[in-house]
Amino acid sequence: MQDKRGEFALTLEEANAMINNGDSTAAIEKTIAYESYVREMQNQRLAARTAYEDLTEEQKNGVDPELVAKLYDELETTYDFTTEFTIVKSTNEYSYQIIAEKNKPNSYELSQCFTGEMPFIAILADSSGDATKWHLDKPYDPEGGNSYDLAYCCDVEWSPKDSQHYKRMNLEDSDYYGKTAAKKIRAIVQSSYPFVSLEEMKANLKNDLDEDFVDSLTRGDIIASVQAAIWAYANNGLEEGKGNIIDFRGTYDMKNSTSVRPMHDFRNELWDYWSVKPKSYRRGTLPTLVYENASASKRVNTLTHYLCGLPGVEAPEDQFVISDAKITRARLLTTSKENEYEIGMYVLLNGGAETDDLTIKVTCTQKDGTITSRGSFVAKGMKTQVNYRAKYGDTVRVEVEGTQELPRGVYFYWPEGDSRDSSQALVGVAQGKTRVRAEESFLFDEDITKGIRIHKSAKTGDKNTDLPLEGLYFDIYQIPEGESASTGSEPTAEEIEKFAVEGNLAGTVTTDNTGYAKLQLDNNGKYLVVERADETKIKAPADPFYFMIPSPEIDEEGHPLVDDDGITIMNDIVSVYPKNEPVPPPDTPPVIPPPPKDVTGGFSIIKLDSVTEEALEGAEFELYRLATEADDEGTRRTVTIDEASYSVVSMGTTLTTDADGKASVTDLLCGTYFLEETKAPEGYELLEEFVKVEAVSDALKADPVPFEIYNNEGSFLPSTGGMGTGIFRVLGCMLLLLAGLAVLEKRFSLRAIRQD
Repeated sequence: MQDKRGEFALTLEEANAMINNGDSTAAIEKTIAYESYVREMQNQRLAARTAYEDLTEEQKNGVDPELVAKLYDELETTYDFTTEFTIVKSTNEYSYQIIAEKNKPNSYELSQCFTGEMPFIAILADSSGDATKWHLDKPYDPEGGNSYDLAYCCDVEWSPKDSQHYKRMNLEDSDYYGKTAAKKIRAIVQSSYPFVSLEEMKANLKNDLDEDFVDSLTRGDIIASVQAAIWAYANNGLEEGKGNIIDFRGTYDMKNSTSVRPMHDFRNELWDYWSVKPKSYRRGTLPTLVYENASASKRVNTLTHYLCGLPGVEAPEDQFVISDAKITRARLLTTSKENEYEIGMYVLLNGGAETDDLTIKVTCTQKDGTITSRGSFVAKGMKTQVNYRAKYGDTVRVEVEGTQELPRGVYFYWPEGDSRDSSQALVGVAQGKTRVRAEESFLFDEDITKGIRIHKSAKTGDKNTDLPLEGLYFDIYQIPEGESASTGSEPTAEEIEKFAVEGNLAGTVTTDNTGYAKLQLDNNGKYLVVERADETKIKAPADPFYFMIPSPEIDEEGHPLVDDDGITIMNDIVSVYPKNEPVPPPDTPPVIPPPPKDVTGGFSIIKLDSVTEEALEGAEFELYRLATEADDEGTRRTVTIDEASYSVVSMGTTLTTDADGKASVTDLLCGTYFLEETKAPEGYELLEEFVKVEAVSDALKADPVPFEIYNNEGSFLPSTGGMGTGIFRVLGCMLLLLAGLAVLEKRFSLRAIRQD
């Protein structure tokens, strides 16, 4: 069949030459001839397969097994196992190299469809070893064991650079999108090829989508749809036309592509996209032959719309790449050397396990560059206790380096250079060892001889996470001598109001990036600490508390410390460990639901009594859509639903509920619509507000769930015309009032009789 293509089809140069000479008829005729030939061959093979399956078992045994195999074979797909690519060794966490040469990426697979950019699956090879060459070792196996990772493009602004190195990161660490969008992207990739095989993906799709539609999807359809769905969420906040892309534009002649070279060649599917009108499409300075195809467009856009609607997926705890180190200071002890202290702290990582090969390096450096101390520690999972020595004024730097073992999952790939224009960012399927690095530092400035140290960290629910909370303010007030206060550590509300005044303020402190703050206090006595509320960082401040100077030394668990003789250690410096529940950071930029294009569907409604839920017949609704720039101002209406305003335009369509209270509409573009009740069922009141509904794709296997719309039963009085109901309501109220007065008068009369 591939040989026949040479007889009918054209090369890129031949087709462009014909088009440029105004003779596109021959190109069209050859394209149609090849498509017709392939369809004929496919039909003949299907007929032969059907005839074979109708044979008896004895007759089947007489047929050549090689011929039988050909009846069920798909068209041949080939892989390039011969080409070797140079690997530039990486010694840092940017240890994955995109396979590209001369600024042309070599994709594992490439879609014939494209949606403004070229959808392709990129290849990433591990460059952390000693290998200097890489070549495809075997077709990708969703179960793992490959010498490469596969990834889709994450942005539409930049192209991959030659042999660019990348580091593996969490989807949630990208600044391309917010955390809600990260969950959406994870759901899209985990549900799709190549995270699962094409066969498995199609089987799963058939749970929700029409089986004939799923069977019609080609490999190219699926790659283009997955890429478009990722783009829709990964490019929020970009300029108009860059983000939220679901816009199929056509297909191209992959065999002669000058922009991307596939390692996995499936151009035998290409004929399925060719239709009768090729056109020239210029991508940069390289002309490419493009073929418009409405059926392919509908398939791609419909599947993209479905993938965008999948519920988001949280990252499992074991799928977090270590990318961040936090420090929480704990104890502080004087050593035998002057001005030198032993510091206890926790190094907290955002991922990791006991089995990871990670080293924590601590370096304390004075302002002039002199190193006070340095040391190495073995990281123990996500929380490691570390002790080290430092002097006043030291900068303490903590570096975490090593390798982490990651399970199979969906990860973000960020290019070396740490900027968007370094290279195209990627979203990929990966597993195995990955190099990681994280760093944090702080200034060790402990120059107090008497006072308070605050070690501020987070808790979630009842669980202390020890993550430091930065930028929180504490006001410290001294209780005036002679004033009485509670003997315990918890002040009453009256005491707080009495003592937390400006005249008693001893000082205000702010926690640093380790959650630490200190204040020198020169006077002995009792003090009150009040944390300021900060709704952007914490759900509520810690309860106010008292402390004394001098006071028993306590550890971070609140237990008093004793010396070797068992005597409680008294100290002029008090350490406290208040906890807070932090506020999750805002999800920015917000997720903007991607608008579908050319994806049709509909919705249904059911009209019910608000009390009995009985179906109501005869309700009439006018259908409205969202207004566009092309709509005249005079045709627009503004409606408000749940405090959100929409500009809408009538579609001139009326829905009327039947005896079952139902009505439906089809052949709509999927998206948001609005209903205005123009006629209520007999005996019921009109709805005062519009109703918002969503049209869902007709490719879904299940019928859309009806939107339930309720009506209140009307008054027995007329609702329009004449005097209206107002006067009757007034008369009714007066009658009730007179009746009430009569009852009261009767009660008082009876009481008077009894008293007499």
